[in-house]
Amino acid sequence: MRKRLLITAFAWLASTSLAAAFDVAGWDVQPLRSDGGGFLGCTMAASYDDGTRAGLMVIPGEGWAITMSNRSWSIRKGYKTAARVVVDGNTIANGTATAIDDNFLVLPLEGAEAYQALQAGRAMRIITRAGSVSLSLSGTRAAMDAVLTCVQSYRSASPAAPSTARPTGSPPKGAVVVPGSEVLVLASNLLAAAGLSGYRVDPPKDDVVSWTLANGVKGGLAAMRNFQGEPESAASDLIKQMAADCRGEFISAKKPTPTLDGTIVRKVVTACTESGQRSESYITMVQQSGGLLVILYHSGLNVGPESRAPAAEADEQIVRAVLGKR
Repeated sequence: MRKRLLITAFAWLASTSLAAAFDVAGWDVQPLRSDGGGFLGCTMAASYDDGTRAGLMVIPGEGWAITMSNRSWSIRKGYKTAARVVVDGNTIANGTATAIDDNFLVLPLEGAEAYQALQAGRAMRIITRAGSVSLSLSGTRAAMDAVLTCVQSYRSASPAAPSTARPTGSPPKGAVVVPGSEVLVLASNLLAAAGLSGYRVDPPKDDVVSWTLANGVKGGLAAMRNFQGEPESAASDLIKQMAADCRGEFISAKKPTPTLDGTIVRKVVTACTESGQRSESYITMVQQSGGLLVILYHSGLNVGPESRAPAAEADEQIVRAVLGKR
């Protein structure tokens, strides 16, 4: 279903136009607009010596995809081909590339590993029945960040579309849930900025991105735009829910974290002891002055009263990365 929706969204490109591009680390980043001027998404692309132009694009609410075009090809609109994507010798995607216009192929991406490989890799090879293309991935992390900034900028300037996803229950009136495709890139960037390694990021589910750190700590992230509610109230509701889920001894605390620039930070700490095991959860809500609310959580076992909970350390590292990227 997701792939069909994504291909449908990309089919709009047959009647779209591109605004002026700006260069980010050698990639042309620009918004996609329909003939009527409506915002559709953003793209990053680069040209190569053989005449191939390739890159990535994102349609809000749908996801990322690889794009390839070459005027010398003999591919007609509607053509489909099996495609495999290899980054630094490792296959990161297998799927079907579709020509949404003559000599223009689109391959939807699935899974967190593909996004991370594209950000960190050196070279990518795309193999199809039409042939293979080898591309440099230099500067992709900065360009992917710019694509997300592009999407956020144009979405905030347009009337907010209603969201059907509810990662933390129904959002307050006027708030818009950030799509999982955008949250995935945000999470990948934050994990890298926090200096963490050896983690596994799962594909987005209901616009929430979850991960498992090398030490077994579970974490996750969701976000909302145009949030004008009170994180304090959300923190209280969250504690009530977690208390109801605990079948043993439950304790909790919440506290504000002072900042100097108007950012609101609320932290919820809970512990549930069942069958002699103490599980601790750390949830941090960061509300920026522009109305962006980032919700982070980390949970794991605490092996002893004298030890520093690994989940607490992970939470602090990620929160520092969030505050550093304002």
